[in-house]
Amino acid sequence: AAEHFYGIDRNGVCALNLRQLGYGVNSPGANSIHEPVDMPQIIGRHHQVTANGVRKIVEIHASTIDVDARFILFLIIHDVTQSVEAEQARVSIEGDYKKLFDNLAAGFAVHEIIVDAHNVPVDYRFLAVNPYFETMLGVSRHEMLGRTVKEVFPDIEEKWVQMYGKVALTGQTLITEDYSQALGRYYNVIAYSAQPTQFAVIAQDVLDVKNKERDLAEREDQLNKIFENTRAGLILLNKRLEIVRMNTAGYDLASRNK
Repeated sequence: AAEHFYGIDRNGVCALNLRQLGYGVNSPGANSIHEPVDMPQIIGRHHQVTANGVRKIVEIHASTIDVDARFILFLIIHDVTQSVEAEQARVSIEGDYKKLFDNLAAGFAVHEIIVDAHNVPVDYRFLAVNPYFETMLGVSRHEMLGRTVKEVFPDIEEKWVQMYGKVALTGQTLITEDYSQALGRYYNVIAYSAQPTQFAVIAQDVLDVKNKERDLAEREDQLNKIFENTRAGLILLNKRLEIVRMNTAGYDLASRNK
């Protein structure tokens, strides 16, 4: 295994001292197998380039043996390159996800559901929220994290607890658009469960959109009333001069001219 690790045969390994093997220790024993070495410099994690030029990360466990006044250093070397690189990748990915979490242009929050003795949802607790979620609800994360929704928003409607409880307990994804009287806002919501008893919410405040839709609907209704109730005959034609729509007066006029 040592031959394979260093990329040279055992005779070649045995001909090298510790510094030549890549440990870079500063003691007399670095150049001789007959003198003590500074053990703390050897034990632990090291970056090492093997004889065939491959960069490795190793963890070394070492002990010393004194046999007939001969100093023997016993090393166990673990190649931890893959596990260290995997951990570094994980940390990097987590950093990327945190950036996404913090800069997402939508409210994102993670919660845990709270149930009673009969496993019926009665509340939920805030575990993590992003800045947009704070802005959307008008409450800072310090006021939410670790607290329940009924502590933060005592008037919250029960429907939210039950909807999210179903997501957390069954794993079913929820996509809905609903109004919260307690918050005075209209939300577009996607909720899903990443692990049992927890659920994540991606939400956007769509109250302004809903207000614009309502205003457009009201204007359309007003125009329809004007169109239908005016005494003048109104007929709408398309580019092919086909009748698309006419009001009552227009229908009466067309009937008289048949």
